[in-house]
Amino acid sequence: MKTQRSGGSPTAWGDVHHMAGEDSSEPTRRHTSDDGKNRKWLSCREFLVYFILVPAILIIIQYFVPYPIKDKYFILHLNNPTPWAMFLTNYVHTDDPLHLWGNIIVYYFFIGILPLFNYAPPNPHKWIKQYRLLFESFFFVIVPLAVSTISLFALRAKSGTNILGFSGVDAALIGYFMAISLSIYSSYKNLCFLTLGLAALVAFTLFMFLFPILNTSGKSSPNIIGHIGGFACGILLILFVLYFEGGARNA
Repeated sequence: MKTQRSGGSPTAWGDVHHMAGEDSSEPTRRHTSDDGKNRKWLSCREFLVYFILVPAILIIIQYFVPYPIKDKYFILHLNNPTPWAMFLTNYVHTDDPLHLWGNIIVYYFFIGILPLFNYAPPNPHKWIKQYRLLFESFFFVIVPLAVSTISLFALRAKSGTNILGFSGVDAALIGYFMAISLSIYSSYKNLCFLTLGLAALVAFTLFMFLFPILNTSGKSSPNIIGHIGGFACGILLILFVLYFEGGARNA
């Protein structure tokens, strides 16, 4: 997400979003059965929604919605927040191509490698995959609202600042990927998943700080709080699933 001083041009914005273990002797009992259905890489519906529809929405808003409409209805202005802007601002980007296309590339990468967990030992992603609306509602509705709320309260002292961008969702996907990897490692002691989890943590660190390094104009600034908030949302979803599943098994 990016920040902008009110009254400034779109190119003045900074990136705001940029701004328990179980005995492995019963692996098939955890989270979901390891059947052929869960081993499918991507369904046609998943491909259409995640790889076509979501990026298309970002591109259409970026290039086909007039800026005055985006400024009035889509962008979250900290000095005048609206309920619809709290959601829509996450799908708006600045004129800087790095903002939109950088977020899309990160999104494509992590949404594209999540199906790896379909081939892993039983894990939270396989359970969540059974409830597509849970996954989609969480990442494309709840996370945007949560990141905007966190950013609004964290940056409320910065009067005249605007917030926008999809990178809060990207950060949530990275946190989600890391949490799944570490949960599998915790249960099965497979070093490959420990490596994946640590790699995701490194990726998140680069995601937070690489944009300011590339931005030599000084016009953009990252919302570190927004990034951390999105990252935490992805982790919390996995912790919730682990807690829910643990409670169900102990009931």
